[in-house]
Amino acid sequence: MDLKELLEIADEFLVEAVKSYEKELFRSTTNENVREYINSIQSIRESTKNMINMKRILPFLTGMEHFEKVLLALKFKHVAKIMASVWGPLLFLLEVFLTELLLNYEGKDRLFQKIYKPTWKALVVAIDQLTGALERHQEFIQASGSPFHNPQADLELDPSLMMGDFFLVSSQDSERVNSMFSDYVYGLKRYRDNSEEREKLRRDKTKKSVLAWISASKKTDSLHKKFQDMRICSDTGRWLFKRYSEASGKTILTSLLIDELDELRTEKKKFVIPSESKIYHFYCQEEDPEHRTYLNILRGILHQMVDSNEDLLPYCLDKAESSGNPSLADTETAQSLIEAFFEYNTRQYVIIDGIDECKATEARRVAKFFMEQVTKCDNDIKQGRLRLLFMSQPNPDLARAKVMPEDGACVPLKGTDNAEDIRSYVKKRIVDFSEARATRSGFNLSENDKDQIESSICRRSEG
Repeated sequence: MDLKELLEIADEFLVEAVKSYEKELFRSTTNENVREYINSIQSIRESTKNMINMKRILPFLTGMEHFEKVLLALKFKHVAKIMASVWGPLLFLLEVFLTELLLNYEGKDRLFQKIYKPTWKALVVAIDQLTGALERHQEFIQASGSPFHNPQADLELDPSLMMGDFFLVSSQDSERVNSMFSDYVYGLKRYRDNSEEREKLRRDKTKKSVLAWISASKKTDSLHKKFQDMRICSDTGRWLFKRYSEASGKTILTSLLIDELDELRTEKKKFVIPSESKIYHFYCQEEDPEHRTYLNILRGILHQMVDSNEDLLPYCLDKAESSGNPSLADTETAQSLIEAFFEYNTRQYVIIDGIDECKATEARRVAKFFMEQVTKCDNDIKQGRLRLLFMSQPNPDLARAKVMPEDGACVPLKGTDNAEDIRSYVKKRIVDFSEARATRSGFNLSENDKDQIESSICRRSEG
């Protein structure tokens, strides 16, 4: 690799991988800065008897230091700039580790104990692929570097030795090495591309297998689309809420809340909630056996968790394989998996609509489990990490069981709360009925007729 290629790598890193205010820091970072920071870390932790084992970083430091010496001995220009692309990121990672990462993973020790073995088991494939790439690197060095090999050299490079006869090679050797290097780079890129493709296929297969094992209802997305389509009043979008009906008024409102939450995590809304926030929802349906039991609600939420975050796939696969069942058949396993996602994700929202459409025993179990998870996250991890909303008609059984939030956390909807939404909906529908259609003629309504219909419906409406 020549000087031009090394400089291109350094420039590309500074352009693509570093924020503007960090560029100057990265450009000026040296090996001495990194070692000083490591020493300061250990000095602080020595006083608290909480030292970090950094043995694995030593070979990397040594190797990069010798690489820098080689560049200097070869009289490369801009060595400091090239090496800053090594030392800068390393110092940055150490700083992030001590500040953000440790804080982020605080309280996750129990989760890591659960996922440690399955995660490392899944990493075997990635490690094998990395080993394969390093073997190709070794083969290239051994095959092409023999003309430059100096049997007298050791780790402490003496620049004067580089001027010996062993370094004098013919132009034919140089051309041969350049040709071999081009072949090596091409072969390595192809190997990496193939490895990445194999890894993607493997993860897709694992994900498909886990989702099939969860066997959640396939109707959740279509139900949400159905309720979205029913929101015909674009000016408010709130539609109407039917207090004493098992119809879909409250469910329309739920679908709106889900969509608005989703929009709040976008750049358009300036990330009112963090972009990495997860939103899970479930629509209970009294007439559908797949949408009215505790197990099926857990399945539905878990399906969305796995679908939106693949980091815990190895843990889920391990649970699926060890269960001995072709599908998720018990609530205990589902609960443990959902708990793992709650502990892992930094912010999540769970919205369950129509809990009153489940049998009393099922509704109590749903409310009890998810309320316990909110309390657990607030007390043991971080307050606000898990946000929960139940959309339901008044449920005396849940009130007696004392599993729902206190009065301050409940928002009752009165018949007058959505009077304007009802009026907007009625106006929209009156226009539709007045127009002629292919299958019927429109009603010949005067403006006075329309006003009377609107007034009558809105007056009699109970929300």
